[in-house]
Amino acid sequence: MKKLFFISLISCSFSIPAQETKPYPLNNQHQKETAESNSADENVDTVPEYPGGLNAFRQGVANTMKMNKIKGKGTFKSEVSFVIERDGTMTGFIATGNNPSFNEEFIRTLKNMSAVKWIPATINNYAVRYRMRFPMTANIE
Repeated sequence: MKKLFFISLISCSFSIPAQETKPYPLNNQHQKETAESNSADENVDTVPEYPGGLNAFRQGVANTMKMNKIKGKGTFKSEVSFVIERDGTMTGFIATGNNPSFNEEFIRTLKNMSAVKWIPATINNYAVRYRMRFPMTANIE
């Protein structure tokens, strides 16, 4: 009887499985897979950077925009959201604002500026997609 109890006790001790958990923060393989996904992230280690900085980007928008294409008079506000891709290009332009012609011109301007590549955002030194929002106000008389 003692022999049977001892054998069953030993065999039970080897068949108890343990649950494996992933450490937090996530391991590098999972972070690499996340960095290579198609979702645009806003929580990054480094934000995208336009060559010459954000002021150079604003100046480029001001120089490229053709105000004579905007219909109407008054103060117009628009915000364009777009994605800085892993290769630094701009895609996915969406404009919201109170004047459709201003929105269209704003998008046209940014598309023309998309030839200049940004330095992409990174998470753990992997380039990732990043969604940006760029507001603009114009007073046309």
